[in-house]
Amino acid sequence: MTYKKPLNILHATKKKFLSIQSMDMYLHVVDRREDGIVVRGAKLHNTMAPYADELIVIPTRALNKDEKDYAVAFAIPADTDGVYLIARDAFSVKREPGMEAPYNDFGDIESFTVFDNVFIPNDRIFLNGETEFGSELAMLFALFHRHSYCGYKAGVGDVMVGTTALLADYNGVEKSSPTREKLADLIGVAELVYAEGIAASVKSVKAPSGTQIPNVIYANVGRELVGHNIYHEYDILCGIAGGLPATLPLSKEYNNPAVGEFIRKYTKRRQGFSGYGRYRTS
Repeated sequence: MTYKKPLNILHATKKKFLSIQSMDMYLHVVDRREDGIVVRGAKLHNTMAPYADELIVIPTRALNKDEKDYAVAFAIPADTDGVYLIARDAFSVKREPGMEAPYNDFGDIESFTVFDNVFIPNDRIFLNGETEFGSELAMLFALFHRHSYCGYKAGVGDVMVGTTALLADYNGVEKSSPTREKLADLIGVAELVYAEGIAASVKSVKAPSGTQIPNVIYANVGRELVGHNIYHEYDILCGIAGGLPATLPLSKEYNNPAVGEFIRKYTKRRQGFSGYGRYRTS
């Protein structure tokens, strides 16, 4: 959905300027044939796109009547000729056998997706020149995306609560009032976000196609709640974890015959817990 936004694009109520260079940045139709269209341009910030078998492409904003070439939506296989998924994966240090933390094996990957004269057959086209539907498609995508946030971000929140509670236990501060207050804060955010998702579903309306459309207010409130609190949640996690996760030696040193004994000894925080568990959590 998301485009590169050139600096020299000027929008006013009834005035618009696009340079030739800027026009070519937005995904647009460069050729129309009897059996389909040819498109060129780029899409940015495409989270997890390299994992997908199909790419669904839609406009990113409202369109003027003279922007028909930009009113295009379609779905194609990700390995279609002319499609370049320029990926940036999450940074993760490989851990030694026996020192794995499974959650670290799965990371976010972003794609800078380029369409270089890509042919789209007619049976794969949803929108082709109908400018009046540009904003509607963009807003519907945003609505469903924000509704889904209320589910999976609540799940991520649960993982963060469990990790934070485990680190508090390892560090011997699990019963302190500040820790309990912070854990309650994490739980509250996760449950409120999930509740907004439920409310958006219960208050949804059925479209003529039969698709349920989530309630706009509750879906957006849930998404906003996530966005406002995500770094607050990280702050709580880091505060309880302490500085060790940021400076801990790599896992290959844990079993190193020369220094491994030191690491196992000095990463231990309380009786009854080995440094091994503390290490894996970090």
